[in-house]
Amino acid sequence: MSRMRCSADRRGLSLNGYVTWVVRVAVGAEPSADEDQELRARLAEAGLLG
Repeated sequence: MSRMRCSADRRGLSLNGYVTWVVRVAVGAEPSADEDQELRARLAEAGLLG
């Protein structure tokens, strides 16, 4: 949980805002940038993307 809070703080987001961003990136609801692609790759490696 603390890692998520740190990541949210770095992006200037609330924890809920950060989680929303992660989910949107995971399902491709927003245009992808380099950071989005990196997150998708991590989620895929963890088996969280289908």
